[in-house]
Amino acid sequence: MVGGKATASPESCCGCGACAKACPRQCIRMVADADGFVFPQVDADACVNCGRCEQVCPFERKPDVGDRVQPKIYAARQRSQAVLTAAASGGAFGGIAAALSDEPGGKDWWVWGAVLDENLRVCHRCRRLSEGLEPFHKSKYVQSDLGDALPEIRRQLKAGERVLFSGTPCQVAALRNYLGEGPIQDNLFCVDLVCHGVPSQRMFDRYIEEEGRALKSPIRQVEFRHKVYRGRKEGWDSRYMRLTLADGRQKVRNRYQSRFLRAYYAYLFQRKSCYTCPFTTAERNGDVTIGDFWGVKRMLPEVEEDRGISLIQVNTAAGERVTERVTERVELEMELWPVDREAYIKRSGGAMVQPAAANRNRKAFFRAARDDSFFRAVDSAIPAWKEWAKIEFMRRLTPETRRKLKRLRHGNGSGAKG
Repeated sequence: MVGGKATASPESCCGCGACAKACPRQCIRMVADADGFVFPQVDADACVNCGRCEQVCPFERKPDVGDRVQPKIYAARQRSQAVLTAAASGGAFGGIAAALSDEPGGKDWWVWGAVLDENLRVCHRCRRLSEGLEPFHKSKYVQSDLGDALPEIRRQLKAGERVLFSGTPCQVAALRNYLGEGPIQDNLFCVDLVCHGVPSQRMFDRYIEEEGRALKSPIRQVEFRHKVYRGRKEGWDSRYMRLTLADGRQKVRNRYQSRFLRAYYAYLFQRKSCYTCPFTTAERNGDVTIGDFWGVKRMLPEVEEDRGISLIQVNTAAGERVTERVTERVELEMELWPVDREAYIKRSGGAMVQPAAANRNRKAFFRAARDDSFFRAVDSAIPAWKEWAKIEFMRRLTPETRRKLKRLRHGNGSGAKG
């Protein structure tokens, strides 16, 4: 948002809502568009052009993160098989939280992260670290509503509390900008995620409604990244979704059967700004960055990746200190392996180093989804057989060839145009 514009550009707004929370005149409100993505709208009559909205906007201004260190990367995995199975990948977040609990000072931490609430809406909630992290486990492939998280975190920090915040890179940047520089951030520890872009809550709601109708029972619970054992040769796969129905049944859907997962993995319906994300760089805004460590075998052939393995990148002195404490706890809880970061970046073509390229059928999908069913709109844009064929073809290519194809997608004008 620039100079009191009534709306923000879709390509340069991540919908974090920091501008609305920071506005001293409360003349900004977040409004959803036809596809469910929220954008700020300004009451021009009430606006005094103070510029506070621009100061906190993560797309207008990247935060000044103090005590940066030379980034280091680790592969990480929980030792407990039960904990590992419950996690989306290797359980890095739990290990980091456990290390933070050992920090001197004796105070419990407030933990903020994305949860899927009782109404199947993704939002940020907080609880004490001593109460456990269960609500924050697993990925949620929907844009999280921060609600009043930013002012509440500021209140907690001003009261001398310690806060662990986990979110997408743009949310972490928004929080740091909102708090401003200075000692208020001394008791804040941020974990930013390797993010592949966010669909809107409205698209998820549409999927849940139509899937429930097809299964002849409303859906009451959803578990993204449900781990399924696919046989002795293939091991565990986390690209599944488990649905719990009102009649007690449970249904598991893979990335082809679930229209939502099919659309997500094909980058069909992510927010426009995700395709031009300025945070997919080496300089991250979290104290640590966590994500899946896909392809770990190519770098650490001795590491067993069954049931998942995480990537941890250390970005600040605080992140380094906490990761060292994780290393000290290795024998009890986690295993860590240092990785040559330059070699990883050279091999990787994923969201750690570049934003997703928009699916060429994105505009047609949203146009169809507004007038037709979600299922039919996805099937028209991405037939299941075609997505299966593409994935199986890509799997058979060398990593270098896959990277070349991804670079071509980014350079051939396939960005978000609709």
